[in-house]
Amino acid sequence: MLSADLLEKQGEREEAIAYVLRADSIVSLTDNYEWKARISGFLSTQYRIIGLIDQGKRYLKKGLEASNKITPKSASDQYKGMVYQEMAHYAMQRKDYEEAIILLKKVGPLFSSMKNVQMKNFFFGNNEEMLGRSYLGLVDYKTAQQHYNKALDFLNKAGAGASQWAGMTFHGLGKIALEKKAYAKSLSYLQKADTIAIAIDHTSLKELVYRDLSDYYKTMGDLGKYSFYNTKYLRNVNKNIKSERAATNGAINRLYEKQQGDLSLPNKLIMAASVLFLLGVLLYYFIIKKRKREQWLYEPPLTQPNVPEGDVSAPEISHLAEDGNEERFMPEETEMSLLQKLEKFEKNQEFLNPNLSLTLLAANLRINTKYLSHVINNHKKKDFNNYVNELRVFYIIQKIQTDPSYLNYKISYLANECGFSSHSKFATVFKNTTGFTPSTFLDRVRSEIAASKNVSQ
Repeated sequence: MLSADLLEKQGEREEAIAYVLRADSIVSLTDNYEWKARISGFLSTQYRIIGLIDQGKRYLKKGLEASNKITPKSASDQYKGMVYQEMAHYAMQRKDYEEAIILLKKVGPLFSSMKNVQMKNFFFGNNEEMLGRSYLGLVDYKTAQQHYNKALDFLNKAGAGASQWAGMTFHGLGKIALEKKAYAKSLSYLQKADTIAIAIDHTSLKELVYRDLSDYYKTMGDLGKYSFYNTKYLRNVNKNIKSERAATNGAINRLYEKQQGDLSLPNKLIMAASVLFLLGVLLYYFIIKKRKREQWLYEPPLTQPNVPEGDVSAPEISHLAEDGNEERFMPEETEMSLLQKLEKFEKNQEFLNPNLSLTLLAANLRINTKYLSHVINNHKKKDFNNYVNELRVFYIIQKIQTDPSYLNYKISYLANECGFSSHSKFATVFKNTTGFTPSTFLDRVRSEIAASKNVSQ
């Protein structure tokens, strides 16, 4: 469990899960319900993070069952409180912050019975940070700040002023200050969070801090530091995505192997025969459906209007099933495959094509435009045009910063180089993205290069 905890903080999620499953196999042979609750809680968290919600909730249920069997009652209450906190995390992931707050307010009385004062302060600090985060999600900055300040007070009393939860608290306070334009306070809080994130090597905290530090420096007009922190942010995003993808693949493989191992030989034979029969029946149907799908995929309906280049794609709306649960807009394997294709699209710099459109990219990726638009809106947090245009701007920024010859090119050449159809469109998008006109940015880079040469001389 200690190894798993360290690996999880470093973003090695699949290895962390593997260690916890080993711990689970050991503790399952005992009546140590405290460890069973702790292990179930850890696994619930990991499966929640990688998107296997049903699997995570199964472990959450196991954790609650184990918590009810723990003695003495004060220890049982402690673990019940932790289960409520994990339930609140699920609510926060759904952006249901009101539900998260209701759950977190149930935690206080459960933690109050803890005998160890230091641990009690630590758990109260943890809970106050989560309340602060929930109110921040509701854009109630005043209440969020009150809970964050309480969190720091409890954590300092617990001797945990340099812990992950303190780092999360400083990050929250920094984000509030940035939103309220209290820039000096924002930088101070974010730098404290950064110091903690580096000290404990916590990749998820680094991602949050680097994102908001880049936003801070962009707001302040310091494009050099903005570029520096934005690059670090993107690296951590990429690392976390790869970690979660590896953990998801590992979890799915383990579930498949378990299901295969649970089948008896007769059942396997019956299943194999059933599969062969179904394959024969569905073959003709599959061929017909494929032909129709390809026609729909590559030939837009006659009634579909042409979307002008500057228009914003509307995000797709999820639907609710009769039981109130959110239905998936597309199969999960399709969504993951499309994300991998977009990663390859970015790596190969295919966004530099000036004729690129949503329809063209969808055809190249062999997917329909609705799926593509949905994935970009939900995973890239922007519409198609802004997604492509930002990739182009950051491409040309990197070129300017790494190749001095680009400092001598005309703006129209730079626009054409990164895939924009006109000088004016490039200038508009560049300024909206960076806060600078292309000319101003070039002048600043030239000044920085000149200053660095003078220092070296």
